Amino acid sequence: MNLVEQLKAHTLDLLGPERADQPPRIMVTLTKDAASHFSAVQGLVSAGMDIARINCALDTPADWLSMAAHVRRAAEAAQRPVKILVVLAGAKIRTGEVAHHTPVLKLKPAKDQLGRVVSPARLLLRPMHSNTSLPGVDPSVGVWEPWLERLKSGMSLDFVDARGAKRHLQVIKRDELGAITECAQTAYLTPETVLTLGGVTGKKKHATLVCQIESQPSTLHLCTGDVLHLTKPNVNSVPELPAEDADASPGDPLQISCTAPQVIDQVKVGERIWFDGGRIGGVIRQKHADYLAIEITQAREGGDKLASDKSINLPDSQLDLPLLSAKDLGDLAVMAPYADILSLSFGL
Repeated sequence: MNLVEQLKAHTLDLLGPERADQPPRIMVTLTKDAASHFSAVQGLVSAGMDIARINCALDTPADWLSMAAHVRRAAEAAQRPVKILVVLAGAKIRTGEVAHHTPVLKLKPAKDQLGRVVSPARLLLRPMHSNTSLPGVDPSVGVWEPWLERLKSGMSLDFVDARGAKRHLQVIKRDELGAITECAQTAYLTPETVLTLGGVTGKKKHATLVCQIESQPSTLHLCTGDVLHLTKPNVNSVPELPAEDADASPGDPLQISCTAPQVIDQVKVGERIWFDGGRIGGVIRQKHADYLAIEITQAREGGDKLASDKSINLPDSQLDLPLLSAKDLGDLAVMAPYADILSLSFGL
């Protein structure tokens, strides 16, 4: 038997015989409705369904068993075989908890291909107890109200950002809602940033602390070029020194844990890593005992958010991890009497 004949034989064993009126096999993923309505499954079989797909990541074992029973009953009534494909989740590696970090607000002007500023970053200064927001001006920070009342259009506000870089905000508009300002350079503000009316020495009388910078410890905002530390559970990675680059992030790198700590030990520097179904990509640049330092190489313009319980894929890595989880084995025990085909949502 040559390779073509072997392929045809395996296809026949796996998917069942072709029908003269419909050579391609049709597979349909069953929803919860199929568990409670036999007529829905019967309608799918009558319409040409050859394979019923039952996803064990959804619904309950009782639902899966009911779906399978309905498929067998409908196939018998139609007097033709209908395969049942059971999908197990597989040993999917996921992100764990996001490490808490100091709130940091990044102001980043838009630049052209030559690095020239084409649109300065805008920032709304509002009273510290106000939740004011303005269309087209995002984000905003709270400041001391008596200080805010002194501002007028055209004024320059000076500050030293989180990396020690001297920066300036230009007041564009001032009204009862606050002051709209613009910044022509990349800057990082923290709750310790001091804004002054001229001068950066801190000796000016009229100064205020930046307040109410929102912190979102449950998600990370990742941009191309950022460094992410992927850690073992309950581990804080070693902080990096602030970058000297004008556009680099200050302070500690962003951190998130991995649900499979063995991964940290088994991967190699230079291998690729993908998060959240391939939305965010990176390369492992450093490997330490408890964490990996990853350079983000792919993210949407403006950045992407990464949260806990998102998938991690390592296409270049040789991993020695269990193929099936405890849940998969339990699901398999339930569905084995009905399954003609087994599939994994995620394989290592």
